[in-house]
Amino acid sequence: MPLYARSWKAKTGISFLAMSVSGVVYLFVSTKVSAGATMSDSHISEHRLQAAAAARAYLEKKISWDTFMEEFSDSRDERIQELVDLIEHEPKVGNFFGANAVEWSHYQSALVEVIVLLESD
Repeated sequence: MPLYARSWKAKTGISFLAMSVSGVVYLFVSTKVSAGATMSDSHISEHRLQAAAAARAYLEKKISWDTFMEEFSDSRDERIQELVDLIEHEPKVGNFFGANAVEWSHYQSALVEVIVLLESD
């Protein structure tokens, strides 16, 4: 689980996420250029922000897996479905069949990348 995570958006439209996992610091940067948003784009964007916030809450153990899935598992948004799939197939850590530190780190990176993309859309 992340020890520290912080995201912010600069006035230039560039989004940043800094995250520390097992002593390794990751910095993700995302940009988006838009010619203008329509009403449906605004609704999609809001739903994506809600999904990203719920995923962060799940990672911080503030909401349960069931709560997250009840809200977002039936979303038609491909990016949200990618997030749901990652959370649904979260690897177990340790033990004989569990993910090792490298596999867990790759999973966490993929998950954070999708969250940042949802926040920047």
